[in-house]
Amino acid sequence: MPAGTINTANNTVTGVSVSAADFFRSWTLNDNSKPLPIELINFDANCVNNKTVLEWCTATETNNHYFTIAQSADGINFTSINTVNGNGTTGQKHCYQYAIDAKIDAITYYQLWQTDFDNTTKKLKIIAAQPCNSKTDNSIITNNGTKIVSVFINSLIESNDNVIIHNTLGQVMLNQPIGTQQGYNEFNLNLNTISNGVYYVTIVRNNQTLNTKKIIIADN
Repeated sequence: MPAGTINTANNTVTGVSVSAADFFRSWTLNDNSKPLPIELINFDANCVNNKTVLEWCTATETNNHYFTIAQSADGINFTSINTVNGNGTTGQKHCYQYAIDAKIDAITYYQLWQTDFDNTTKKLKIIAAQPCNSKTDNSIITNNGTKIVSVFINSLIESNDNVIIHNTLGQVMLNQPIGTQQGYNEFNLNLNTISNGVYYVTIVRNNQTLNTKKIIIADN
């Protein structure tokens, strides 16, 4: 990990060298003597096949034993519903998913906790999720930092959609037509022609945005 010199008088850090390949990565500043147990990138709720699917990704993990998922109807009183094993100590990006089997008819809150091997527990994030039902189209965009982007669409109709990838300047880097069938669809896009960096992936149907997600490609 890159290290620098901290100046506590003016709260600055200097002397950190970052290569061009690492320029577009996500960074977190922390004290090396007190490493963060989890560097959480995202925690989201999506609808797939009429079920709520929780997804979260970490950039780094330190002594991470497991995650705990808790659920609440009011955002205040939470009940643990399951655990997901972590990856111990790693400096690589890892993504996790957990599908909610129970039928959800109202806005529901989900809380993500992390537990170390020494049983130290930390609350990471709380999100709110709309109920999944058959009255709307649902989609998920996933990427683990490599040159592959996966798109999942649960569609009410057959449609000719597009996956469009923009860079941070708004320039279109890829416009890929996809033939969406009624029901569950999965598409994998290869981005070998696109350089490492930050991009925005958007699913478009009839000039309307179904979903959009920021991704960071850092695969060499």
